[in-house]
Amino acid sequence: MAGLYSIWCRGLPLTVRGSSEPLSQKLFYRFTRICPPRFLHLLDLLFDLSYLALLANFVLDPPSRPIITYGPSPVGIRGIFLILYSACSLLRSWSLSAFPGVIVLLSFMTCLPAVPYPGDNAFDALLLALSLQILALHLPEGPSPALLFNPERTLPLSTLFRSAVHRVFYPALVFFLPTLLITLYLLSTSLSDTFLNLNTLLGLPAPMETRLAFMTLGIILLLLFISFVILLTLLFPFLTSTSTSPSPESSKWDRYTEAVGLNARRLFVRSVTTYSTPYFFPPLLNFVPFVLVTVPRVFLYVVGRGKGRVAVLERVEEGAWWALVAPLGLLVASLRAWGLGR
Repeated sequence: MAGLYSIWCRGLPLTVRGSSEPLSQKLFYRFTRICPPRFLHLLDLLFDLSYLALLANFVLDPPSRPIITYGPSPVGIRGIFLILYSACSLLRSWSLSAFPGVIVLLSFMTCLPAVPYPGDNAFDALLLALSLQILALHLPEGPSPALLFNPERTLPLSTLFRSAVHRVFYPALVFFLPTLLITLYLLSTSLSDTFLNLNTLLGLPAPMETRLAFMTLGIILLLLFISFVILLTLLFPFLTSTSTSPSPESSKWDRYTEAVGLNARRLFVRSVTTYSTPYFFPPLLNFVPFVLVTVPRVFLYVVGRGKGRVAVLERVEEGAWWALVAPLGLLVASLRAWGLGR
């Protein structure tokens, strides 16, 4: 794991002079020495957090339902960005983190040419997607805030959280879901007249559904935190021990059992591979290679002429990456000069 951690922090090793590797590969290796994979992951995470912030802004300050239906479409820049990003997030490898994007995309697509308004089922689905997107920040799949710190310490805990969700919270949620839905409905009905007379930053009251969803999310996060602390204390009592006996380096991964450590290692290997393999495009930017490379490649293979055109499409993908992703990666990597990344 030491070699992978070195690649994650410092980039790919430079090729030997005189090697037969193409020039584009050598340039990519040198680029990773300036912008290691962890900075490309940070770029991907910044895109994801921007999407989360815009989704939160939409549910806090949704467009008003028009009285006259004739006129320009109310989708606006926010709606277009949310639709495009949600669609582009489906072009990457599937994980649990992509599930909220599916909900957002379906919510907007079922309302076109309008948008989800407060009181609509589609708007309630957006609130659910926002809550799931916030909870997904604790998952170990990239992009994940857990990869911003020492993976040996954060990834096993994040992997344990995912295992706890799959094995403990998910069965319990399925068991209590009917009563939970009835309780939430009765609560929303009882508080429909007045609810925490607070205003947003824009001076406009947030919709009732948004305030109720945020209150529910806060309660869920509090219960998750309490349950997780109890779970760690009961299952791993040695964590509260003050003894500092020496242990091998590999035990840092296996502090929550070897099975959790093995899964954490696999996720770290997958993350290093994703952000160190040419050519990675974060969502929204990956729409360009999808249109310019993937669609023509599939079409050429269907008509039986794909063999002679693959090299041209690879050059197009390479050029798009150097024009779109590389400058942003260098901008993020410049944080190192400010002492924010070592």
